[in-house]
Amino acid sequence: MNCVQCAEEIVLGQQEEKILGQICINLPGVLCPNCVDNLLDEVPDPPGLIMQRDIDLGGAVSVLSELAFIRPLDKSVLFFCELFKGHPEIYDAGAVRLHREGFLKEAYQILDRGIHEAESKDALHLEKAAFLGMENRNKEALESLDNVMNQEIDRYSAIKGNILKGLGRWDEAAVCWQKGLHRDRDDKVL
Repeated sequence: MNCVQCAEEIVLGQQEEKILGQICINLPGVLCPNCVDNLLDEVPDPPGLIMQRDIDLGGAVSVLSELAFIRPLDKSVLFFCELFKGHPEIYDAGAVRLHREGFLKEAYQILDRGIHEAESKDALHLEKAAFLGMENRNKEALESLDNVMNQEIDRYSAIKGNILKGLGRWDEAAVCWQKGLHRDRDDKVL
């Protein structure tokens, strides 16, 4: 990976599920030690700059979900997908953020990339089905649901029910919603 300021090559270490290095979360990018020193010499505690020496998968998901970025959102999401390559949670969080902010094409590209790169694909197929359903592309949404191997995962029944409702198949939708309610009596699925 290269420094976002001077392009010097930086080798990030990895310890368990943490990436180690100077991570500038909301640029996002990685700074070499010289650029970090220069930046802090110029502006003590620069506004909008969050520095971390390490970041774990949960922290990255949280950042993708909530933080405002200095760089364009799509480039920020791609940075985290590279940093945590193969982790479906990252692709999912990035795609949800992109979709929520109106970057629909980019959201689908991230999901498709995750489906290609991640070992566990069910959550990504499910998210893609949910996006397609929200856009009334219900036939495509059902096709995406066909790729979900574990149909007992959270939200599956609710999303399938909503898609079936969009197709006018109310009786089948009701069966899905009922199944989801029985699986999680605390209404966590819906």
